[in-house]
Amino acid sequence: MPDVRPWFTTDDEAALASVTATLGESVDLVSRTSLVARAAGSPRLLERLSAEAASNIRAHRDPLDALHGGAAGSTVQEAARELVEDYSDDERRALALLGRLDGAAHATALRALDARTVDELIRRAAVHDGVPPSRVLHANRLLSIEAENTDGTEHVDSALDDLIRRELSAFGDRSNPAILRTLATEWYADRPTGPTADEVDDRTRSRALALAAARANAVGDADLALAFVRSDPSHSSCLDLAVEESRAHARAGRFDEAHAVVEARDPREGTTRSRLRLVQWWGALVVWHPQRHPLDALERWIARVGSGQATLRAELDAHRADAACLDLDWAGATRAAHRTFDEPEASPASRIRASLSAAAAAAAEGRSSEADRLLSYAEQATRDPVSGRPLSVSMELSIIGHRAFIGHLAGRPPSSRLEQRLQVAVRRTAERDEPNVRALAGIVCGIVLGIARGDDAVSERELSAAIDRVSRIELAVMRPLVSSLRAGALSRLGSPHAARAVLDESHIEPLGKHRLYRFARHVADYDVAVAQNDVVSAGSSLSAAAREHEDRNRPRDGGGTARARALDRWAGRVAADAAGRHATSSPFPKDDVADLTDREREIAVLVGRRLSNKEIAARLYISVRTVESHVYTARGKLGAESRRELGSIVGL
Repeated sequence: MPDVRPWFTTDDEAALASVTATLGESVDLVSRTSLVARAAGSPRLLERLSAEAASNIRAHRDPLDALHGGAAGSTVQEAARELVEDYSDDERRALALLGRLDGAAHATALRALDARTVDELIRRAAVHDGVPPSRVLHANRLLSIEAENTDGTEHVDSALDDLIRRELSAFGDRSNPAILRTLATEWYADRPTGPTADEVDDRTRSRALALAAARANAVGDADLALAFVRSDPSHSSCLDLAVEESRAHARAGRFDEAHAVVEARDPREGTTRSRLRLVQWWGALVVWHPQRHPLDALERWIARVGSGQATLRAELDAHRADAACLDLDWAGATRAAHRTFDEPEASPASRIRASLSAAAAAAAEGRSSEADRLLSYAEQATRDPVSGRPLSVSMELSIIGHRAFIGHLAGRPPSSRLEQRLQVAVRRTAERDEPNVRALAGIVCGIVLGIARGDDAVSERELSAAIDRVSRIELAVMRPLVSSLRAGALSRLGSPHAARAVLDESHIEPLGKHRLYRFARHVADYDVAVAQNDVVSAGSSLSAAAREHEDRNRPRDGGGTARARALDRWAGRVAADAAGRHATSSPFPKDDVADLTDREREIAVLVGRRLSNKEIAARLYISVRTVESHVYTARGKLGAESRRELGSIVGL
């Protein structure tokens, strides 16, 4: 059973309320939660952080920009210094060291630090503890910087160098990733102390530089990533470095160079793990140019591998399942996913990704119980067997997003348990300095709290903040989809010109080769046209969306989902109108209004009058949850994408 214990204490709830009072409801949940996490329980620091975030917002910047330390003498820095000065000398030095070693395992940290000191920092929320057994530690970056500024760098440098030397002596290239990444960073900074690149063996040097390049790529610094890669004399024969070199080229938009790097690598080089990692990246890279660089080239590369081909082929099939979903080919996605499931040597990561693709396909074809079963499998595979807690916050966010969206397709609002899980995941996201995880968390918040609830204002708030935080190339493929969702929300909120601007800024090419992106864009164009009362454009866009979907997925029994029936009806109306046989004054189909129960119709009418769920519940003397259930059922019957569209259909 997932660990969904509430992560907010009473004080945390008050802290969030304080942030909301300062910044207003227009600030996304990830930003507000991150401010609370950075304040580490200090009301004064939270007040200063909130004021700085408000200043960022007025300047049209990310609320979290430049809040790691602030300028010298700033109010944020002063409040952080006051908090850190309350720590003991040992606690400050330990905090500074853990700030340098962000992501170090708890066991690694204890080789240099006293366990009681680390536990006290965790208790103070200056350091955040991960899930057992690895217990990865993430220091509060704001406080760790101030701790080092207060005591100077000498103690930290000495302790860090000693720890690195002992780790390398004992474990070599198998040392903790945080140790190796920090070591490579020291080489790049040309520090005179610590082991030099010439003092370590080739495997250790290559792995350290690959880890440092991966961190640079994760924050969108392609030039720094390439600098790490090229500082290794043997980088041409290291698969891990090749992956990061290719990723850096892709991040800079040089996709041909990115493909050339991986295609040139000898598949017999490296370890099974490094080959799997290259196949994982290569498959993700193909999404950008599926016609110029198809998956067939990757299949030929895998065929040249000696042992371990089965694991790599299972990963390739997981990519084929993803590609089929992007092409709205649900049957193809299911077949490819099952090939991964049927391979005994498939990696856990391949199985999880295949289960998510298969779940999406099952939901799209109306097999909701199978979709739930596949998601349950993915959840079980990504949890610690002892505690039941998620091992990866990114994977947990992905599963939550899939659950909410699949429930949305089935007309089910998100459950309170799913929302609790989202709260846990957002808090874990706020505890670490990883912008791409924050971006993913924001997208999932937009799905769960906005789209799945039919709340366009929340959807726009969360998605707009999230998309600006994307820096990792793998997550950048979501930009056009998120932009389409944002445009739809803005249109339904009565801002079609802003929606059109969002779509114009979204560069769908070359991702427009995939049906899913074209389908989402047509639906967004439809929403904009409806908001502008442009009946002809609305009809054209909706029929185009229907063609994208139906060309791939012809209903086998002539039925299909309510949304598909709505699309079919509207496409027929457009054709009839073009022939001069029929004219309509509204782009909204309303044939199925009679299918609503009396209670559903009553609630839908009140929705059309702009009453909130709470107001409707009070008027009808029923619970808010009952109102939500009726709204979602009515939307499912009418194929309405939002509360606004539901009200419009019934009103007509």
